[in-house]
Amino acid sequence: MNKTSFIDKNVFPCEAHDELDLLRTIVEKIPAPISISSTKTYHMYHNQAFSDLFGYNIDEFRKKSLESLFTAPDEIKKAIVDVIDGRVWKDEVSIITETGRIVPVMVQLSPIMDNNGRSVFFSMMLTDLSEQKKLE
Repeated sequence: MNKTSFIDKNVFPCEAHDELDLLRTIVEKIPAPISISSTKTYHMYHNQAFSDLFGYNIDEFRKKSLESLFTAPDEIKKAIVDVIDGRVWKDEVSIITETGRIVPVMVQLSPIMDNNGRSVFFSMMLTDLSEQKKLE
């Protein structure tokens, strides 16, 4: 396995574009909502689980500010500062769906660093807590 490849070419021979396709397929199949944004909060990608839970397709989501999706936007602004500084941020928050429904989630924002150690993107992984909250 070379430094730029996550796939052992001896086990699974493929070209670089195939690796990207494979990564995209893997992330799409993860049942948890996942999104990737730049540290300037430009929304780049989210998987189908994200669309299923929150109702936004990628184009609709890009028209909104990331903070506007949360019931406590100031808290998320502070979280993004932590991520830009290279720290993981995790907390229970509520997100507003496209239809206006409030969904309690556990959210984790994780920095994605460039080769110089700067946070340039971040992933957002969410866990829907709706069923858990009903039981409480």
